[in-house]
Amino acid sequence: GPWSGCRRVALASAAPSWGCEWRIATMDMQSTSCSLLTILLFGGLAIGAPTVKSNCEAANEQQCLRRPGCRWFKYKVEQGNCTLCENWFGDQQSVTGCRDWEVSSYCHAQIFQPAQVAYGLDPNRREFKAALQQYEITQGNGEPGNPHNKRMVCSVWCDFTLPRACFGQARSPQELKGVNYGGRFIPEYYLRLDGTNELFHGIHIDQSAAGKRVFLSLCDVAQASDAADRVSAFLNRNIRPEHFQRMADLGFNLVRLPLGYWNLITLPDNKAPNAKAGFRWRKLQDIMPAPAYRKWIDAVFTYAKRYGLKVMLDLHGAAGGQTGNHPFTGCFQGKNYFFDTFWNRKLAVQTVAAMARICKEHRDSCYGVEMLNEPSGDIDREHLREFYDEAIKAARKFVDKDTPLIVMEWPDKLPWWKGQHPYNYANHGVVMFSTHLYYMGAYLVDQQDARSHFDKDIAGLRDFHLNCNYPLMVSEYGMNDHGTGAQDDPFDYNSLANWYVHQFNQFGLGSMVWNFDASTEVAPWGPVAAPRVGTQPIDWPRIFAGGIGALDGAGQAGRLEGFLPRFADFFVVLGGGTIGLCLVACLRCHGIRKPGPGERELLMGARPGPGPMSTLPPQGSSRQVGAVYYPS
Repeated sequence: GPWSGCRRVALASAAPSWGCEWRIATMDMQSTSCSLLTILLFGGLAIGAPTVKSNCEAANEQQCLRRPGCRWFKYKVEQGNCTLCENWFGDQQSVTGCRDWEVSSYCHAQIFQPAQVAYGLDPNRREFKAALQQYEITQGNGEPGNPHNKRMVCSVWCDFTLPRACFGQARSPQELKGVNYGGRFIPEYYLRLDGTNELFHGIHIDQSAAGKRVFLSLCDVAQASDAADRVSAFLNRNIRPEHFQRMADLGFNLVRLPLGYWNLITLPDNKAPNAKAGFRWRKLQDIMPAPAYRKWIDAVFTYAKRYGLKVMLDLHGAAGGQTGNHPFTGCFQGKNYFFDTFWNRKLAVQTVAAMARICKEHRDSCYGVEMLNEPSGDIDREHLREFYDEAIKAARKFVDKDTPLIVMEWPDKLPWWKGQHPYNYANHGVVMFSTHLYYMGAYLVDQQDARSHFDKDIAGLRDFHLNCNYPLMVSEYGMNDHGTGAQDDPFDYNSLANWYVHQFNQFGLGSMVWNFDASTEVAPWGPVAAPRVGTQPIDWPRIFAGGIGALDGAGQAGRLEGFLPRFADFFVVLGGGTIGLCLVACLRCHGIRKPGPGERELLMGARPGPGPMSTLPPQGSSRQVGAVYYPS
């Protein structure tokens, strides 16, 4: 058919280094019998792939990375320390050296597929995964004197959704496994954290906020005479050492801490940010002086350090608000926002400097500073660039060049920064980028549909990661809007979380889920602390391990894997497609056998994929449920 055969493709999927991929048409009874043989042939082709003449001839890594378009592919262990690797690739020269190979295809098409064919057993085994991790990729940054090249290690990722296919992928060796500790310093009603009812008790909406819908925010609490007592009690209840112990026990290594400018700086002479209702911001600042919040900020660092976690500070609420229609800025103002004025940008620079000062004081547990959360897409990016230039200069007075300063941007705006390339190590130090990916809308209850909604965004992340020297991370993503998250919700949140984490870590440094906790009534918004999301808890340790342990130590799997899986393959290859494929699916369902390369396509007729979302959540999404008030 038109979608079968060897085709040149432009996809963020594994493909041979010369730009083609063997595509198998959707399964039918006549084509099924030869499909696995085609896969074996494809795996073999990756080993003996024709070499295109390039200018990537270099004797060592340093020489290689000075050549445009070249990357250094390395076998990390000394000869004799990886028997499997040497069985697969001999002296390793065919899969290493200075090359112009595509990073996105190397680990899967050139390492994983031929290795799996030669291995002949389940790729989800520890020994197979450990062997793949001996292959490393280094990509230069194009800046003389910048010691921070992008390094990636080959790894195995196995899907939790049937048929539980496994894939080779490049992955950061310093992967960020992060969680947001949000809703504390800037309470968000929809999370309904412990003490939310007491915090907002008797608080009425200020109708000057404008708009048909208005949402409770902290500046409304600030109108209460006992606002300081309310906020203090709320922070005491929600910053707890056991939270950090749970994060560490589950395998997280980074905590993102959202803060508001009023937590960090004190404005002189009773001044307020530029805004339509400046008195509301002044009240917010008057809840308590900025230095009073330090004991809770310091507590976060203390608990994080105790359990081996790093903290990333985030300016979540900037003076005047950096976006509209959201209470997370600290003061809901309808569709209005006022960040982009000289005075408000000046206050934001001071706030970033204050965060950098805190980071310096906690240098052993501070990862870096994210300089502004979710700026509106309508703000002129040249103005944002000017703000970041000033903020970086202010921050570098306190933190050294190797402490990351992070620019948050929406996926559809990343190409602008890629084209501008405004920062370099010599003048700005380490500058990273972060982005957020959310689906907001009617429930998406099909696993593949949930993933495919991010195709466009993940393609953008891939392009930025591979073709721009700035490191990239996803500092927020959510498990929301696939169901209620109640015990009778059948959606497989584990499988989606597993997919999210391993999409983001192959096209960046890693990710941070939003949020650590939420009320059990909105469990998908707090999938780390939640006892379950849907029918079961999120298995974060297994997700972070890339699925290691799915077969290891499973007695039944060990006894049966020698015969029954081969019996299923026998039916497939000889033409008994329906029987064989059903048996394969059944075996995988029980964890006895995992698929070989390409078998997901045979069983499901589609490759696992990412896909798009609106970059700014629409009004009325579930992130705002419970905080909606209609003016009378």
